[in-house]
Amino acid sequence: KQEMCSEVLHSSAKHAWKYINTKENSKDKYLIELPASISVPNDFFVKGKRGSGHKQVNKYRTPVVEGLVQELEQAIDIVNACKARGMQLIFAKFDSMRPTWAAAATATAMLDA
Repeated sequence: KQEMCSEVLHSSAKHAWKYINTKENSKDKYLIELPASISVPNDFFVKGKRGSGHKQVNKYRTPVVEGLVQELEQAIDIVNACKARGMQLIFAKFDSMRPTWAAAATATAMLDA
């Protein structure tokens, strides 16, 4: 948290930053949440708000973070595609030995009966 905001936020905002959502399927992931009372740099744009009154929290994103999020999303997509391909290869190898597995299942069933 400190490393990510050290160059972007001024000192009062660094201590006020409470949360960043990193849940993969969340619609507001990778947003910086700061109290509405904290002034932020001009390149921060508001993506959402939560709460009201003195407890209001604004959800921000910066152009730098936007670019990093896009790169991260692409990397996650590549990892997921590779995992899916790996599972396809495992199942194809298993299926190529179907007669052996069928014989083993039949023998086990005979011994169990």
